[in-house]
This record gives sequence, structure tokens and C-alpha cells, in this order.
Amino acid sequence: GGAGFAAGEAPRGWIGRGFGHGTILGEDRVARHGTAGTQSIGGPMKQPGSDRQGPRDPAIGCPALVGSSAGIRRARSAVRTAARVSVPSLIVRERGCLGDAVARAIHDAGSPAGAPFVSVDCALASSQQLVVAFAGDPYGLVARLHGRPPRKAATVFLDRIEQLSAPTQAALAHEFSREDRGWNGLEIRLVAGTHEDLRDHVSDGRFRQDLFYQLAVLAIELPPLRARREDIVPSLESFVADVARMERRPTPTVSPRVSRLCESYHWPGNTRELQCVARRLLASSSRTALDPRALPAEVRHPSPPPTDRTSIDLPPQGVNLDELERRLIRQALTRQSGNRTRTARMLGLTRQQLLYRMKKHGLR
Repeated sequence: GGAGFAAGEAPRGWIGRGFGHGTILGEDRVARHGTAGTQSIGGPMKQPGSDRQGPRDPAIGCPALVGSSAGIRRARSAVRTAARVSVPSLIVRERGCLGDAVARAIHDAGSPAGAPFVSVDCALASSQQLVVAFAGDPYGLVARLHGRPPRKAATVFLDRIEQLSAPTQAALAHEFSREDRGWNGLEIRLVAGTHEDLRDHVSDGRFRQDLFYQLAVLAIELPPLRARREDIVPSLESFVADVARMERRPTPTVSPRVSRLCESYHWPGNTRELQCVARRLLASSSRTALDPRALPAEVRHPSPPPTDRTSIDLPPQGVNLDELERRLIRQALTRQSGNRTRTARMLGLTRQQLLYRMKKHGLR
């Protein structure tokens, strides 16, 4: 496999050099928009603009990056950095956090106008397709669509990389470490995406450490909506304004009642769920204000918070607190199938706090 590298250090041999030319993997369905060569799996992407006059801020207009919370500010800063440089970026987020929109924002801000953007779903692509494409096969889908390979720098969004099989991981790590790669001088920007904490996968041997380092030169973490409630109403207002503009109708106001209900909801579907609710509200409301009665029932009547089950009666003889903590951590790890991120969340700890306690108790 390929050698790993330190965070912030570009891997040798493949950054800014060709490893293919925009093949969509996993499906033959292609959504093309305009002449820019935009291809994706799973829905249309925003059409690239005309030739730009100066640099563009990738955070402007990106639906996944609306808000003022500390977490979203960090994400915006990381996205701006990713657009300025050509090293690989890894977008880490829960489902529904619009990682595809972030990848596209990086491409639009950091690539020449008309450069191809290709989205690859690792859960749908076969191992052979992935390895052949990244080895620089000149007969991929983009070449067939355009009649010739693209002449400008391209961006490949390699999503759901946690789904890669072990043989495919080994093959890709090898390809990314080769010095002799390159095809017709095409420059490639690689953006990867995952719904899992790959550090857990690396620790458990499910994901290659060298490939993780190759893909995660820059890490972009998109916090879920429930962790940044101050961003819910600004995001809703932004989505409502976007839909109203597309439908050429006045933008209704978000009433205090709608704001309170949305802020009280836990949004398991994250930003994508909020987008859908915004469309529903706009379709069912007047031209001046959003109608709270148009909100889904689960938002209007959120489930009550779980009851406190942490009450423990201290036995007269006392307890061994260290042993109790060790047993609780082991139980939580078992229930979460060893996933440390979910285990930490279950115990009300940060991931680093959990790792400290696991080391303290000799747990793996």
C-alpha cells in the first residue's frame, strides 16, 4: 500500500496530476447541466457560472454552511482553505448535512469555469470500476460524453468512502502513492466524504491508515443541526428565500411560532430535512407569512425528552467507582458495536474523554 503522510503535508506523486478524467461510477444515469460537464449520482448539482473575475468565497450560497455557530464558522474556514489549495479534503458529516453541496462549493470556487465536477458513490461503484478509473483509464464516461477528455482541472467527489472494501482500499492507496501517475496533464482535485468517524474504522482495522491520511489532508467537519440550534432559523430563512426566488414569489416572513417550533425539534434528517420542511411551508403558506400549521406533525408536536434513567441508589456497602465506570464503558461499547464516537455520545462524553477512560481501564 501507499505510504501515509502527516496532516497538512501533500502526498507525493498524485496531487495536481491525473488519476482519471471524470468517470461516474456505480450507475450509468448521468445528470448533465449546461456545457460544463457536470455529472453526479443522486440528483442535480448547481450549474457552474461563467468565467470568474477574481476569487469566489465558497461559503456564499452554500446551503450547508448557513449560520453563525462556532462549528459552522470552523467548517466555513476549512472550506475556504480547501478551495485555495489542491490537496485532498475529507468532509465528515452525518446523513443529511449536504456534504455534496460543500464539495460542489469547493469545486466552484477553486476550479476554472467549465471544469468538470464528478460525484462518485463508493457504495454503488464496483471495486474494479474504482481502481480502473483512478489508474487513469482514458475511456471513461466523461470522455465518451464530451467526445474527448476534459481540458481543464476537474474535481472528483469520492463519497461514502467508509463503504470501500479492503482490496479496493489497498489498490487506491497504491495508486495515490505512485510517482508515475498522470494522464494528458489533467489536474485533479479530490474531495472525499464519509458519514462515519474513520478514526474508529482505522482503530478497528476496517479502514487503511495510509489511505485515511492520503484522503484527509484537510478535514471539514459539518456539525449536525441539533448541535447548533442557533443556526436553525437562519438556515430556514435562507432556504425559504431561495425557494421563493426560484418560484418568483415574495419571500414570506418566518413567524416567531414557526421559529420556536423549529428550534425545539431535534432534526434527525439534519439540513436536508430542514430544506424539505422549508419547501412544504412555502407551498402551504400565504404570500406574507409562514403558517405553523403547515409544519410536519413531528415538528409541531415534538417527542418529550427522554426520562432520566441515571438515578442510582448507592448501596450501604458502597461501590468501586473505577470498576463501575469500566463496566459501563464496556456495556456501551458492546451496544454500539465498538464504535467509539457513538459510545462517547451514549455516555455523555467527548471522544477524547472516552479514549482517555478506555486507556485508563485497559479497554480496547
